[in-house]
Amino acid sequence: MIEQARVFNRHGARVAPALPTGALPAGAYRAAIAVTRQVVAGAAIEVEGRVTNASGVTWPAGVPLNLGNHWLSADGAVVVADDQRVAAPLPLGPGQSVSLRFSAALPVDPAARTLELDVVHEGVA
Repeated sequence: MIEQARVFNRHGARVAPALPTGALPAGAYRAAIAVTRQVVAGAAIEVEGRVTNASGVTWPAGVPLNLGNHWLSADGAVVVADDQRVAAPLPLGPGQSVSLRFSAALPVDPAARTLELDVVHEGVA
């Protein structure tokens, strides 16, 4: 997640960074995600994550924003990337929350021990 980016032109003046076509304003990409769960290796689990729009911008309907997950090792390295995707019901205004559920299985790779969740704007980043 990029919370703040600074770009300067050749004269040292600060300019706004360019965003890809279709992107929401830079400040819109802030979310709070909370999950509490412990699992055993190989076990299938139902994960429920509460996603809160922590930005000052409404996430509009028609924008493909999904809750996604990755499995990480203890040192933060990605072991399994892009494991699941669940669409967030939109619109979702600033400060509003939604609970999303999906099924996941802890990989058999013993290095994969942390489930990382993030909000993904498909096709933009």
